[in-house]
Amino acid sequence: MITSRLKPGRRYPVEERSLSGPRYLHDANATRCVHWLAIVVAFTCVSGCEEGRLTVNPVHGQVTHQGRGVPNATVIFFPIGAAAEQLKKMHPYAYADENGRFSVKTYVTGDGAPAGQYRVGIIAVTGSDRESLESSATKSPALPRELVQKYANHETSGIEVTIEPGENSLKPFELN
Repeated sequence: MITSRLKPGRRYPVEERSLSGPRYLHDANATRCVHWLAIVVAFTCVSGCEEGRLTVNPVHGQVTHQGRGVPNATVIFFPIGAAAEQLKKMHPYAYADENGRFSVKTYVTGDGAPAGQYRVGIIAVTGSDRESLESSATKSPALPRELVQKYANHETSGIEVTIEPGENSLKPFELN
């Protein structure tokens, strides 16, 4: 009877050598175990990614001037009070469409913002800048430069909102 001197789980060099070094024989069970371990580690990492995220609430609104939507405005929410401590340096934001309507984003498009109080800054294109854009075919009102500067700074815009748990439909932000 021939018995093998190879022990399970050990690696033994094969006589063939390649440019990358010696090749080894190894136990198939060990390979299977390593694959399962890699799958478990990957699943644990993926399932734990959302633990640090705050709960967000859908927020929708519109930016208007003279009763008409302001296209392509960027709306940035600056947390104040308790929300500032929770969000740290994060600022929920939104991009308005051609009618001035927007949905706020914190982590992914349209997910919303954490509950709390915010000051709002709105960055819009001035009338003179809009005339130079090819997409100026829309009949949106031209914004004076002073108005754009006022609303671009969340400290001077005068807009404060409170985001409540659940769906939030904000009153239009009228730039005047």
